[in-house]
Amino acid sequence: MIKDCTSVEQGRMLVALGISSSTADKCWIAMESGKDEPALYPLSLEQARENRMTADRFLTDIAKKSKPDALTPAWSLTALLDLLPSEIKDGGRVYSFRMNKIGDEYQICYSDEDSHDLYSILEDTPVNAAFKMLYLLNDIKEYN
Repeated sequence: MIKDCTSVEQGRMLVALGISSSTADKCWIAMESGKDEPALYPLSLEQARENRMTADRFLTDIAKKSKPDALTPAWSLTALLDLLPSEIKDGGRVYSFRMNKIGDEYQICYSDEDSHDLYSILEDTPVNAAFKMLYLLNDIKEYN
């Protein structure tokens, strides 16, 4: 099964990187399950807004809740792709964004016109590949 958004841990990591929660299009909400740990459910922002939540309030609400995972921003593949640059310039070369399916895995890379990769990530889901590429690019900060 392919997950449709970042996990709670990935959401926290993106916020820690400085990615604005207002770019998230989903969220994870913790609900009491009668067990030791609350059950987590993904919601679209539309569903969250129906519950009087907005992306701008995610971090405030997380800080106010007794459970830190009570509401955590999440990004769908589309939202993650919107955060990635369409191209990266390096040493006079232009590397364009590409996304491929290779066997059972998904690749996100930046390649030049000769198909030389500057950066390449291969993961089990497209969301994981996009998350790891975003994390890598934020870590090296070459595209800013």
